[in-house]
Amino acid sequence: MRDQELSALPWDVGRPQPAVLQVEAEGLLGERILDVACGSGEHALYLAARGYEVWGVEPTSSEVLRVEQRAASQDLRVTFRVGEPLALGRLGRTFDTVLDVGAFMTLEAERRDQYTASVGRAARPGGTVVMMALAEPVPEWDLQPTTLDDLRDMFAAGWKLRDVRRETLLTTVPTPGVPALLAIASRLTGPDGEGPSLS
Repeated sequence: MRDQELSALPWDVGRPQPAVLQVEAEGLLGERILDVACGSGEHALYLAARGYEVWGVEPTSSEVLRVEQRAASQDLRVTFRVGEPLALGRLGRTFDTVLDVGAFMTLEAERRDQYTASVGRAARPGGTVVMMALAEPVPEWDLQPTTLDDLRDMFAAGWKLRDVRRETLLTTVPTPGVPALLAIASRLTGPDGEGPSLS
């Protein structure tokens, strides 16, 4: 799966994930948003249409070109860059919210510390990371699921894991979706607090 074209990834379903729509409706996204591994741009374009300042990062230049064309056709202002999820510091700026639906879940377990460091360079102090992760193995996918303890470990130092929710990640294969966790973590500017329960 890691070598497939992004347009073929099963969680790229042609519309925003309902979990992301819920987080936005709750007012949990900041004004400046970075969409990591934005794929076909469903979240970036939706949020730009809602008035947010949005950047999207994709490892594949051909995908960036396609999503730029989509934004132009909809008269939406979104900044897209070719970039890797583990090198977000190269963008040279920080964001209120780092949104990730698809980047983290493709990483091997030994690279998760690199991921946390990378999003820490992209999220401003006090900013948030909103991330979806697989909650259970999916036989069709060679991807490792994530537990609540994994998330607590990832966001232990310099972060506060504020919320973890059970969600469904909409997919094309298998349909209609797979169990997922949605994590919301804040980059700390002061002393840490207690972690969340699983809701």
